[in-house]
Amino acid sequence: MTLTAVKQNDQLNPDNLLGYLEFHALPDLQIRKDDLATLWKKHGLPHEFLPGEIRPCDAFRRATTAAQGEVQANWNGGSQYNARLLVREVKSDAGEIVRLLVREIVDSKNEVLDYGTAGKITFMRNSGTVKTECTWGLLSEYGYDGVLRKMSDTYNDFTAFHSRDTVRNLTTRVLRSTNPVSIVSHSSGKFVPKRSKAMLSNLKGLPQDLRKYAKEQDCGMEILPIIDTKDQRELVARRASIELTGELDEVMSDFADYLKKNEGLEMDAAQRLIGKAVDIQERALEYEKLVSVRLGVLRSQLERFMCQITVNASYSKTVV
Repeated sequence: MTLTAVKQNDQLNPDNLLGYLEFHALPDLQIRKDDLATLWKKHGLPHEFLPGEIRPCDAFRRATTAAQGEVQANWNGGSQYNARLLVREVKSDAGEIVRLLVREIVDSKNEVLDYGTAGKITFMRNSGTVKTECTWGLLSEYGYDGVLRKMSDTYNDFTAFHSRDTVRNLTTRVLRSTNPVSIVSHSSGKFVPKRSKAMLSNLKGLPQDLRKYAKEQDCGMEILPIIDTKDQRELVARRASIELTGELDEVMSDFADYLKKNEGLEMDAAQRLIGKAVDIQERALEYEKLVSVRLGVLRSQLERFMCQITVNASYSKTVV
């Protein structure tokens, strides 16, 4: 069973809709921080979802970590070997952060044959700048100086621009606030309850304005109205139950892991777990009202979980 979308030329009555099916595509892009904030405001999106100021030290660590990977190096007389590029932080204090670019030469069995430092990159906290130093003796096997330059250039980009990952994470956060569920496992399309029509409409305009920052690559969002029928209510109810139960299972697993490592449940941990469970409960209630189906199994699991947390938190407080 799959959801049936309303055709574009159908007369849409909000009372006849169950919700919307949302798809979006965000290619590689680069946009200045201020430009993204301007577009965000233009489309009336919640300000609280915007990322905070980019910290230079965070940008430095992300930029240098991004250089990790595998290359082909001329080692041991010019023979071609796989070389793993790794980044190791060796210093972090009030003045600077120092990271080494390390290369490991490995054979066909993935065994390390040689290990060496190909260079160093340093972030100066006071100035927010970086400097690189290359191990010149290793340049005959590969252009490690180019890797270090790319680290530096990427750092400069990260401090001034947001990338696709940032925009994708922002879009995901906005969509998550609409209480979506996947109709098909591992599909990019999400069902969104009809109460979030305004939010979806605002969000749809953002990818259109991002195209010029993505070199005119495919960048957009499609929102398909879903009609309210018995079959589609049953499908949405089933998928909501599966997805929310999966989230509750993860919270319960965190609870079990915590108890294995600790003698009792501290109050802050109990509040954190209860907060997650309450969020799942509230989202389940929305779907129950939307599709007029009681998610009985999920409700029972939530109630038992809440009782377990309360008992363990009380026991911990008594012991202390």
